[in-house]
Amino acid sequence: MKGIILAAGYGTRLKELGINTPKPLLLIAGKPVIEYIIDRIDNLVDEIVVVTNDKFYNEFLEWKNKHSNKKITLINDGSTCNENRLGGVGDMHFAVNKLNIQEDVLIIAGDNLFEFDISKILTWPGSSIGVIDLKDPAKLSKKFGTILLDENNKIINFEEKPKNPKSALAATLIYYLKKDDVDFLKTFNSKEDAGLFIISLCERTEVYGTVFNDTWIDIGSPEQYEEANKLFSQKK
Repeated sequence: MKGIILAAGYGTRLKELGINTPKPLLLIAGKPVIEYIIDRIDNLVDEIVVVTNDKFYNEFLEWKNKHSNKKITLINDGSTCNENRLGGVGDMHFAVNKLNIQEDVLIIAGDNLFEFDISKILTWPGSSIGVIDLKDPAKLSKKFGTILLDENNKIINFEEKPKNPKSALAATLIYYLKKDDVDFLKTFNSKEDAGLFIISLCERTEVYGTVFNDTWIDIGSPEQYEEANKLFSQKK
């Protein structure tokens, strides 16, 4: 199985923090965000593919050359700024097609910090996505994709950032795709967003939600970065 880390964003919401440093290479408690992700998936995959952009390619190359993990493959999606970025699905599409991946994949956004056992996402008979229970639906309003699950944890409804969420289950960009669904990704419109990809995938096959209650932080703003830094510094 391949692991794909999406690290080609431009961190515009991070303001000054993201101008010269890509989010996955920002330090949290003295360690790059991406290395927390690698620690969680390293024993599950035989190769870790990091998708970056042309602007930050050299920064990632320098990081990779210093890293002892020989499983890491770095690929450049060719984009140069936020205006011509490929987006989440675009980079997923780019990676599986460029490397002609023909096996299961574990895909994770490079700005996700989490402490749960990611292997749980691999236990379903079909593809699965990571889901966080925020306990209160109001916390999801206009911020996260919202999931409804049946008694077997199969996704029966997915709404992208609804105003009035039907549940407190937030979708993350942590995807486990079976080989057949990787083939579907190769043909999917790469300009669509990640939420629509999951909606389309649910329409063609059974997709499951793996609910986690442990620490998960999507680093999208300076405030979230400071929150993560404080939390992980205390744990350290």
